[in-house]
Amino acid sequence: MNVLERKVKNKHKKADFIMVDHNLYGLKLHCDKAFLLNDGNLIQFDNLEEGIENHKRILLEPPKQTE
Repeated sequence: MNVLERKVKNKHKKADFIMVDHNLYGLKLHCDKAFLLNDGNLIQFDNLEEGIENHKRILLEPPKQTE
């Protein structure tokens, strides 16, 4: 375990915090909930796996057409 991982693990023992990362593996190590910000909407997932699957689905959606 490197220094950063150790610091995050120690912080998690003392407090809740928000972690932003595009490395889904890293999120799985440290998080148990997910929040997705999509098109101005904040969506909460109490299940991390469900949040990750929705994140992947949103990334694969075609962009919305604007008129």
